[in-house]
Amino acid sequence: MRKKKSALQKRKGDPRSSYWKKKADRLWGLVIHAGNDRCAVNNGECAGNLEAHHLISRANVTLRHKRVNGILLCSLHHKFSKHLSPHGAPLAFAEWMMMERPEQWQWASENKYRTDIKPDYEAAYNDLMEWCRLEGIELT
Repeated sequence: MRKKKSALQKRKGDPRSSYWKKKADRLWGLVIHAGNDRCAVNNGECAGNLEAHHLISRANVTLRHKRVNGILLCSLHHKFSKHLSPHGAPLAFAEWMMMERPEQWQWASENKYRTDIKPDYEAAYNDLMEWCRLEGIELT
């Protein structure tokens, strides 16, 4: 007689489950922080904790866990600045991205409407782990 799988075992077996989504979300944030110890803007006005920001909304599950979709910002430049922030001043932030991070801006511009792939959070997690391994990044 086969033993029934627990709810956790079922979630672990489904690559689109909330189990894998949460693991990939946490790892994506750690990857964006890896090797960075300051805000990408770094204009002398930085304030607050460092936060990982999605260039293309994380609601876009196709691109949610792509490394190129992230940038590390202090909380001021992430949410609160009325002069340069993706949430507080999106046009100024877009202009800053075009000037300071043209390759990343171009990628975001070309892919912002891409929704062609169904999410596989387990694969996204494994891809990020492989990148960490190849880069020699140890996660705590």
